[in-house]
Amino acid sequence: MAALSQEGFLVAAAPTSSMLTLPSPRASTPKQLDGFIMFAVLSGAGRRLVSSQEISATTKSSQETTTGILSFLISIGLVEGSRGTYALTREGWGVAETWQQDKTQGRLMLQGMFLSRWPARVAFGILRDGPVPQEEFVQRLLGDMPGQSRRGRYLVDWLVLSLVVQRDAALTVTASSALLAAAHHWQDAAEAKALLGPPLHPREGALMGMTYSELRALPARHYMAVLKNVIALGDVDATD
Repeated sequence: MAALSQEGFLVAAAPTSSMLTLPSPRASTPKQLDGFIMFAVLSGAGRRLVSSQEISATTKSSQETTTGILSFLISIGLVEGSRGTYALTREGWGVAETWQQDKTQGRLMLQGMFLSRWPARVAFGILRDGPVPQEEFVQRLLGDMPGQSRRGRYLVDWLVLSLVVQRDAALTVTASSALLAAAHHWQDAAEAKALLGPPLHPREGALMGMTYSELRALPARHYMAVLKNVIALGDVDATD
């Protein structure tokens, strides 16, 4: 579903707070990032599956904290897995490897991942009318999830880390130029989709009032008769 902002941006409606997988409140953002890098070393370039118990032992975090961190990392595409075993995604390994060599480049890679996923759309939904204080950002983010302010603040930290938003000394949060550019892209895509309408699968289309499957089921002579009628209609159109 699309919504039109005051600036004329046509964007997909952001998910409600109850639909979001927010960062764990049990570990600060730097600790979550450190945990991700340590997990990356465990999973490695081969992206082997690692148990949550092994991750907890390596990061010296409780099982609950580890699971909470991994759930958020999965939601942004850095990690994949379930039922207690996890591995890096291809993108996740790229970020982790680059981060250890050049943090600036690592942040730019994170930016690309965040801009293509829900955190960026949520952030733009809050910031499209201009900068807001961090406290207001968190309140608007949480909406129907009171009492989770720490998780909201940690999401802002991740958005700053990934260069999706900027935060000044007064804790005012502003959309980055990259986020605004991405919003224009969403607008273009949404407008194109609105103009084209829903995609029509060839098997769901209709010809002479019949679906593709129904046409294929016709006896051969009936099938040929329908095709001749279509050709005749085309000839009429061509002479108009």
